[in-house]
Amino acid sequence: DNGKILSSVITIMELIAENDAVLATGHLSVTETKMLLKEAVRTGITRILINHPQSYLIKMSIDDQRELLRHGVFFERCYVSHIFGLPFEEMVDVIKRVGPQSTILATDLGQVDNPSPVDGLGMFLDKLLQSGIPEKDLEVMVKKNPKHLLGI
Repeated sequence: DNGKILSSVITIMELIAENDAVLATGHLSVTETKMLLKEAVRTGITRILINHPQSYLIKMSIDDQRELLRHGVFFERCYVSHIFGLPFEEMVDVIKRVGPQSTILATDLGQVDNPSPVDGLGMFLDKLLQSGIPEKDLEVMVKKNPKHLLGI
């Protein structure tokens, strides 16, 4: 409420840094994400995932995403954002403009009325291929980047 990160959050971030774990931003606003990243860098966190920046909840601009790239973050791009109304062309555009090297593809599916995560990922990859995203970039976003983020 006062524009500062709670001490309990800083304690959690210190634990993330000490254990070389991944910091994921969840549904934080753009302003909150930027504040958190400043503290993450200060704390020594090196693995950061910005969760579904294009969702209707967050609406992170391409310029904001490009700005955050300097922190070495990955952006999670979820198929469910398209199911909930994000035009697929916007998903493709942001992947091209921000880059596959910073993107991790996911589905965020599993809800009763939606496809299974496995089926959803197949649909997502098919649509991306049909939209002109090269297979080599899909491999980066589905295999290489997640492995790097997880340190495996």
